[in-house]
Amino acid sequence: MGNPGSTLTNLEMLFPAYDGPGYEIAGFFWFQGWNDMIDAKATAEYAANMAHVIRDVRKGLKGPNLPLVIAQMGVDGDHPNDPIVKFKEAQAAGAALPEFTGNLVLAKTDVFWDTDAEAVFKKGWREHLDEWRTVGSDWGFHYLGSAKTLCAIGKACGEARLALVEKK
Repeated sequence: MGNPGSTLTNLEMLFPAYDGPGYEIAGFFWFQGWNDMIDAKATAEYAANMAHVIRDVRKGLKGPNLPLVIAQMGVDGDHPNDPIVKFKEAQAAGAALPEFTGNLVLAKTDVFWDTDAEAVFKKGWREHLDEWRTVGSDWGFHYLGSAKTLCAIGKACGEARLALVEKK
């Protein structure tokens, strides 16, 4: 990741139409993990690495307590395999560090897993393409491409961010 502050120091160059009085960074969302989840070594290091990323982002954006929402991986919903369970535990452990108390929320995404899209995917989305197009896309990647799932995750992350404001 490059310097997250570089965009902010070059607003006029990057956004020629920008003519604002300034900006406020009100929060940060993190929704990542597939490649780390499928690699046992990366999963084992994830909690510590995530804590480093949070600290680095906050330092780069000059917001030591910048509110942060982490969308916890929820692939396979309520029936994840063991590597997914271990990865979710690593994400939760990193988010639960005492230094992040009160300014970080872990938003669950497994509750939004689209079982309708999963059913079509499992029976063979290519053989049931018309039905697949009504529930999913993306060949089984990225939450099966389910708009139902992805919109619910976005809403949950927004609500988690608002909950951080309400705590204050």
